[in-house]
Amino acid sequence: DAESEPDPLLAQAASARRDAATARALTALYPDRAGALSVIADERTAHADALDADVARMAGITADTTTSGTSSTTSAPGAEQPTVEQLREMLVRSQRSAADLARTLTGYRAGLLSSISAACGVQTEVLL
Repeated sequence: DAESEPDPLLAQAASARRDAATARALTALYPDRAGALSVIADERTAHADALDADVARMAGITADTTTSGTSSTTSAPGAEQPTVEQLREMLVRSQRSAADLARTLTGYRAGLLSSISAACGVQTEVLL
């Protein structure tokens, strides 16, 4: 039953927020790459916001009743710090996942996911 299944864009938005949080964490670890990492974090946050907005639109939620989907993630003490290579792998997975889902959808949602997939490819190949 499609009505009882969660919106498939929710997982995409969560992935975008994880990618953004990882990129932000890496800016402190790799100050020489902070510019590119900040661009990735900002773009992935914008992706998550766009995905959340479409989920809300499809659910019939107006802008007045939506809540912010932003969250802060912090590493537990002693947790392993992320690496640029891990971010690259995350972005490749995000790119592939968005492209795969885009092929199953139509209209605006397919276009949104295709654009996100392309952006993740650019972030991986050009910015990192």
